[in-house]
Amino acid sequence: VWFLPAKHVPRNEPTLKPSRLLTDKELQQGDYLRVHHTPRRYPCHHDWKSRVVSHRDGHLVVNKPAQIQVHATVDNQMENMVYQLKHALDMDYLAVPQRLDLNTTGLLVLATTIEFARHFAQQLQRKTENSLSKDPKESHTSKLYRCLVQLSDAGELDELQKWVEEGRIVRHFLEPSDVSPKRYFEDSTEDWAECLLRLTKAEGYLMEGKFVAELEMELLTGRTHQIRGQLAALGFPIVGDVEYGSRIFCDMALQCCQVQFRAAAGADGLETFRLDNAWWTDSLAAMDATNMVEDSSQAPKATRPDL
Repeated sequence: VWFLPAKHVPRNEPTLKPSRLLTDKELQQGDYLRVHHTPRRYPCHHDWKSRVVSHRDGHLVVNKPAQIQVHATVDNQMENMVYQLKHALDMDYLAVPQRLDLNTTGLLVLATTIEFARHFAQQLQRKTENSLSKDPKESHTSKLYRCLVQLSDAGELDELQKWVEEGRIVRHFLEPSDVSPKRYFEDSTEDWAECLLRLTKAEGYLMEGKFVAELEMELLTGRTHQIRGQLAALGFPIVGDVEYGSRIFCDMALQCCQVQFRAAAGADGLETFRLDNAWWTDSLAAMDATNMVEDSSQAPKATRPDL
């Protein structure tokens, strides 16, 4: 429920917007209410304490599940990760200096103090600035992602592995738009946002006769749907990401697998947290997925019912 008192109703002060109504309120004539009676629902019945990877002074590191928003949406205040963690851990303050998409899983850093929220936001800003400079490695903060992508043939894996060996930075430009899917282009004549990522690992597999590759990459800039859009623009849509062209219908195979940051200003060393497995890791092992060989016809086919 959103509320705006009568004296600030748009016809009088159009720059003011309604605020979320969280407590009982005695209404006056002319007050404005907006009620979302059919909000979008999100599964939130997780053991949230078990999702906490680290809880130290100033911050949490949490392993985010799929299918839930990080923060409140316009029509749903409660079914999100921040709200659920605050109640599970009995916290008054929990802020989100960064976020992950609805269907992206993995590591997320949350601030439990205002001081750390500011500190981490500054690190993210320096990370972006350094990634656009000549030496992105100067940044103290980094995020690595793991995903499965579709390939047309085994030859595309060779190309991806070459990029890894060269340390190549993948560069695109994001077309300004409020709608999804976002569109990423290799060239831009406009003042569009530059998007950069660096591949660090590429391994190939056969799944139901389809070529796929497990990639790891460092995200150098943070744009909306950046990894999803850039990989799709290269012709490698993420498995399960139908919005960006995947022809495999399952949960989206994208995970933030590692975060690295300085826990406090002036602190010695970096805090590093990593997930060794994704939701698809055991599935690959269970079906005995085999690394691609030069002659792909010699590689045995693996099967997975939901792919």
